[in-house]
Amino acid sequence: MKKYIYILAITFILELAVFNFSSLRSVFNKPVDLSPYTLCEGTEIHIDGINMKINNLYIDMPVTEHLPITFQLNATDEGNFYEYPLGEHTVACNTSATHYLNIHPYGNVRSLIFYFSVDNQPDFSKVKISANVKRPLYLSLWRMLVVYLLSCFIFLLKTDGTAFCTGFAKRNTKTAKIQMLVAIACALIWIVIGYMCSSSHLLFNEESKPHHQQYKELAESLEKGEVALDHIPSEGIKSAPNPYDTVYLQANGIEYKADYAYYNGRYYVYFGIVPELLIYYPYHLLTGQGFPNHAAVFLFYCLFVAATFMLFWKLCESYFMNVSFVAYLLISSSAVTFGSFTYLYFTADLYSVPIMAAMGFTVFGLLCWVYAQTDNAKLSAVLYFAGSLSMALVAGCRPQMLLYSFLALPLFWNAAFKERTLFSKKSIVQTICFVVPYFAGAALVMWYNASRFGSVFDFGANYSLTNNDMNLRGFSIERMLSGVVTFLLKPPYFTGTFPYLHTTSFDPDYLGRIVTEHYYGGIFFCGIMVWSLVLAFILRHEIAKRKMTWFFLIFLFSGIIIGMVDADRAGVLQRYASETAFGFVFASAIVLFTLMDYVGIGKDTDKAGYGYLFAAVFLKAVFLLGIAYSFMMIFNTDSGITLIKYNPELFYKVASYFSF
Repeated sequence: MKKYIYILAITFILELAVFNFSSLRSVFNKPVDLSPYTLCEGTEIHIDGINMKINNLYIDMPVTEHLPITFQLNATDEGNFYEYPLGEHTVACNTSATHYLNIHPYGNVRSLIFYFSVDNQPDFSKVKISANVKRPLYLSLWRMLVVYLLSCFIFLLKTDGTAFCTGFAKRNTKTAKIQMLVAIACALIWIVIGYMCSSSHLLFNEESKPHHQQYKELAESLEKGEVALDHIPSEGIKSAPNPYDTVYLQANGIEYKADYAYYNGRYYVYFGIVPELLIYYPYHLLTGQGFPNHAAVFLFYCLFVAATFMLFWKLCESYFMNVSFVAYLLISSSAVTFGSFTYLYFTADLYSVPIMAAMGFTVFGLLCWVYAQTDNAKLSAVLYFAGSLSMALVAGCRPQMLLYSFLALPLFWNAAFKERTLFSKKSIVQTICFVVPYFAGAALVMWYNASRFGSVFDFGANYSLTNNDMNLRGFSIERMLSGVVTFLLKPPYFTGTFPYLHTTSFDPDYLGRIVTEHYYGGIFFCGIMVWSLVLAFILRHEIAKRKMTWFFLIFLFSGIIIGMVDADRAGVLQRYASETAFGFVFASAIVLFTLMDYVGIGKDTDKAGYGYLFAAVFLKAVFLLGIAYSFMMIFNTDSGITLIKYNPELFYKVASYFSF
């Protein structure tokens, strides 16, 4: 108990001495009102003839509808006769810390010049600027709580015999119940955080972009018995030589519905039909309204989190029994908060819906299949059916993710082909329950495709009115390789100021066109969880002992293949990286569970030497750096859909926690 009290004391000292360093060093300041030196001209504030040492400024700017207000601050001083830029600063509404700014001139300051934009300037008559003020303390309970929890984190994975650290093989009934409650609580924490992220982005809550209403419009059409939308194409697009050349359409002022599927003079939705049938259409029938996209993403994220925690729990009970419970929590948490997945539920728009749905259904399907390995024939049949149905639904979300259905091979290979029990009379019901959902799902999707585009295998993506003509895009090995290398290995760009992470450039050595958007770095940089893949070769025999080799390979190579297909057909986009990351993250989880299971065998007897210690430290780093990366991605400022634009109060409030 004493160590936690010591950590609390250290946390308070850090809050006072580090995070409030600017306040402490201003204790002996003598404030100077700069009003006598101030002159306002147009969109500028000039403060001339100061000739004094200045270390900080206070901008007394009343809260108005124009805040937050950003300005460029220039200066002249002893070291610079001519005006030079000090930098840019933003004064944010309801965040008093942003009204203070430290400056670092060369000797005495002679003049300060504030430049505002025409559309973003305050009422100058109400602005008062002071220098060398005494900056108040800003003690943040939230910041202290986070620092305290992170500090306590170093004591996790210790072998103290508590329920929190006991392995799955050594727990009793009481310990198992405690662990289950803690696991549920942990999963709920990530679900709550996911809700906070998906609801904090005001752009996606308002559904302000027309083409994000496609599922709502499809529900209205389905109610009328139609699969085409009600939109009537313009005469211009009907007569265009190539209606899928959207640059031509824009250059000639031809009206078209961006990112809809256009085929034979009608508009369609090319996004998967399953989210529509499960959520949007029933909600429309009940309320007459459109279901919010961000809420749909959140619901599928809940399925993904719950299924992942349950799947890993079952894997630990069956294959990795020496893994400590806290290691299970860290691996599960690292998986569901991986940076590529965080991007999906943060930018919770129409594009994220089918991808998150496919991820959720894939994990839930595998979960049901794993739990179906039971002697209870009736329960097994139900779980076979539920698992196959869930996997089949993936075809109506993201068809390429059906590759993960091959996970059935290592699960049922012995029963189907070696022992031949899966096709015996005794198991015929289970076999039917396993197969029928796939045929039913395939029939539904094929009928839907044929009713729209005349082919059971045509999902309609080629007819999307997007930024490139996918009908003529062709097939390119170079584009595939360049794209998948970017998905995996492209380094991100970091700076020394909040939010530290910035998007990276994409410069492929490829004479062609690869569609790309703001990209935050390859999967191997989104979280060091996937670094564990380098241990797969070393641990290959241990992975084989636990019958996880084929699981590992299918996850890994499915991710690579999906990444190549996405890069070739659609482009290198951050949201598509999640489909590749899905395979890599779950392959990494198998490696990490194998590692922790192997070193956990001898952790109490020191049989593993320092192996357990090193593995525990690595696992902590996996979790902490993964969370840090996701956090920086959420507050990134580079793209046009950032919090700094659509929820500036939240952005600057959080940014103030990182001021010193």
